[in-house]
Amino acid sequence: MYANSRAVAGTSAYDLERIGAIPELPYGARPGAIPREEERVRVKEREAVRTRTRTRVRADRRQGIAPAAVLGYLGVGFLMVLVLLSYVQLTTVSTEAVRLESELTSLQQEGATLAVAHESAFNLVEIEAYAKGVLGMMEPATGQIYFIESSQTDQAVILTPEAADDSLLGAVRDFLLLLQE
Repeated sequence: MYANSRAVAGTSAYDLERIGAIPELPYGARPGAIPREEERVRVKEREAVRTRTRTRVRADRRQGIAPAAVLGYLGVGFLMVLVLLSYVQLTTVSTEAVRLESELTSLQQEGATLAVAHESAFNLVEIEAYAKGVLGMMEPATGQIYFIESSQTDQAVILTPEAADDSLLGAVRDFLLLLQE
């Protein structure tokens, strides 16, 4: 199976001692173990390297704060304050709207009550009964009713206090002016 049969000594494993791949170790030493003096030197070297690297790492970790980050945080804080203030204003306006709606409802109810009272105050049947019973008024007879027909349109004259003339001559003049029109 192998090209060189000397590498295998009766099993399928390599005979490493025969080819000299395993170094000879003193009695009681573990394979891969380092003598103690060499180990101490290596530990001191590692600690020295770690100390130097830690110092450098500490110097490298010391960083400044970017001005853009500061501006970003300030901008976000400002916007959060604006949102908070808008919520406060929204709450205030909503409370005022609810108060005004309840006031409107109560005023509409009061208006309906006053409209009913107004209609009952001007009941024509009661007014007629009062005029006939208390004031002694009567309905006109058919002979008392006269109709006046005119071909001219109706006119109204509004007198101002300066134009009003209470004398007899002023009343006659106003009457004649109305007849001319």
